[in-house]
Amino acid sequence: MNARLPEIEAPAQTPESLQRELEHRQGELEACRLRMGELKRAEALLAGEKRLLEMIARGEGLQPILTAICQFGEEICGEVLVSILLVSPDGKSLRHGAAPSLPKSYTGAIDGALIGPRAGSCGTAAFRGEPVIVCDIAADPLWDQYRHLAMPHGLRACWSTPIFSTAREVMGTFALYSREPGDPTAQQQNLIERMTHLAAVAIERKRAEGALRRSESRFQGILEIADEAVISVDAQQRIVLFNRGAERVFGFAQGEVLGKPLDLLLPPRFTQAHRGHIAEFSRSPDVSRTMAQRREVFGRRRNGSEFPAEASISKLDLDGELLFTVILRDITERKQAAEALHASEHVARGQLDALTRTLDALAQESEPDRLLEPVLRTIVEQTKAHSVAAWNRNEDSEWFDLIAVIENGRFQTREQAVHPVGRLSMLPQRHPVWREVIRTHQHGMLEDIDREPARMCIGSGADPVWQPVREDTDPDPALALLMNHLREMGVRAVLFVPMLIAGGVAGTIAVRFQEKRVFRQEEIELTRALAHQAMLAIQLMRLSQQSRQAAVIAERNRMARDIHDTLAQGFTGVIMQLEAAKGAIAQNNLADATGRVERAGDMARVGLGEARRSVLALRPRSLQGASLCVALDGLLKRMTDGSSLQAEFHLEGDASGMPPEWEEGLLRIAQESLTNTIKHAKARNFRATLTFGAKQIQFRLVDDGRGFDLHAEHEGFGLTGMKERVDQMGGQFILRSMPG
Repeated sequence: MNARLPEIEAPAQTPESLQRELEHRQGELEACRLRMGELKRAEALLAGEKRLLEMIARGEGLQPILTAICQFGEEICGEVLVSILLVSPDGKSLRHGAAPSLPKSYTGAIDGALIGPRAGSCGTAAFRGEPVIVCDIAADPLWDQYRHLAMPHGLRACWSTPIFSTAREVMGTFALYSREPGDPTAQQQNLIERMTHLAAVAIERKRAEGALRRSESRFQGILEIADEAVISVDAQQRIVLFNRGAERVFGFAQGEVLGKPLDLLLPPRFTQAHRGHIAEFSRSPDVSRTMAQRREVFGRRRNGSEFPAEASISKLDLDGELLFTVILRDITERKQAAEALHASEHVARGQLDALTRTLDALAQESEPDRLLEPVLRTIVEQTKAHSVAAWNRNEDSEWFDLIAVIENGRFQTREQAVHPVGRLSMLPQRHPVWREVIRTHQHGMLEDIDREPARMCIGSGADPVWQPVREDTDPDPALALLMNHLREMGVRAVLFVPMLIAGGVAGTIAVRFQEKRVFRQEEIELTRALAHQAMLAIQLMRLSQQSRQAAVIAERNRMARDIHDTLAQGFTGVIMQLEAAKGAIAQNNLADATGRVERAGDMARVGLGEARRSVLALRPRSLQGASLCVALDGLLKRMTDGSSLQAEFHLEGDASGMPPEWEEGLLRIAQESLTNTIKHAKARNFRATLTFGAKQIQFRLVDDGRGFDLHAEHEGFGLTGMKERVDQMGGQFILRSMPG
């Protein structure tokens, strides 16, 4: 049975309904078309972003990547011009990054524009750290300084966004320029966000790559110039890094050791222990440590020789794979220097002891003539010399005179020594080496004394210049005598060290050896120091001699003063009494004449007693137990008795005690002054005043006779003796006088 469906009749459609349905269908088609366009743009955007990310991943240059970003933005948005600016290294301006469609004259004009609060869209965005939308360049005040650059090129709007790093540092700006005023569309804003992100990725990656390259370059440079050996090994202790410092230290080329086990660089006896130390270090929490904490570290060079080392080790975990790095320094020279320093310290300590002993001997020696002996003996002891001689350079600089020698263990001065030569001619024109010694103050060396001719040089250079010393042609026969004397003692070499005074050569120390010697610098310096001490000893000997001579002269002066103050002045009194007696006899006054002759005899006997006292160097007895005031008063009366001169003594203040030598000195000064007044002044009055103050004593001697010129030459000892007596008491001698 065939079933039949009922037929349904479609309702009749009116033109209005058909129109509405058509419009609806058209709307759906338009929506589909828009969605299709958005999908295509999204696909294009994704494809472009993928292409740009691939460029970044491939490590292409920043300039091509930024240009591609700009071109892609212009392609997606249309009717816009894209620009990317980069912040300058100093952070103060924006530099051109990419702008393929902007006029070159414009991009050149804004290249280097300063960042600031009113610096166009881009400069302001970089300053604020936020997007800046300028709808109309012609009217916006942010463009006041740049409007004249943009308007001629038809640029009317600029929308700029800062490009941030992951650390929120502004690296640059991304901007869209429009030739029409207005705001960016939502699509354009979305593009700005996405392109800004891509630009940030590209710029930061390039920055990181640049920083990495610079770091690697610096690291490589440090490795190459480092004096230390830098060696890295993997967990299996295979060498993976071997710098030039390691090449210098170990003697291997880099290619010879890379990939080889570290055992290659270690003495065999240390390899097993070293592996254990590395294993223990790999398990420890430490990331670095100094090696040689338990024992010394040694390395092995390519030639098999070993050397002491100083080393530190560090470890780095690279994704579970440990990398060990050792920084090692060859300390062979340091150890040798330390050992040499220790030896030098030992030698220096011995030398210091020697110098101290000689100084102690100089300080403690009671006989000045033996001051030089301990210094010369120390020179022999410290230099292990056969003998030594000290020579003094004569003042005329043409001769060296022997001062003292030590030969066969005996110290002898020139007067004591049985020596063939006491004076040696050293004229510089005949001996060029001596000329240099005198000029430069360096030491000299005489060698090959057992040969003819001997030779001599100056200093201790690596390549000394030797000069022959010819005995047969030298006009001074003493040279041949001295050389024969040295040969007889078996001396083959002599070290000459100058002795200096006031920057000049005052003598020399001749240190003699029975074999040739190569001297260390410290030995030369010690000998020079001892030569200085020898010169000090010689000077002390000279000063002692001069002191003795000065003492003799002082004693002579004292005796001269005593004779002048006693005998001469006593004889003056005798003469005056005898002349007065002569006058009395002429007047037939025998009684007066007899009295004056008796007084003259008394004065002569007193003078004789004073002469005996001076000869016996006894203490003066002029005061004879009386006080100074009584003695002065008696002196004035005794010396003026029988003359027309009126002499007075006055005491002011309380007479206090004073040293006996002061009392004697003041009495002698009064006696000398009164004698001069009687003999030369033709005075009528003489006054002596002794004043005792709180802190000083003043002794004034005044007469009313004729004066004299203080600046004229005066014969006699009187004034000089008076001043010397005052100086000995620490006083001040003041003399006032004038002719007339």
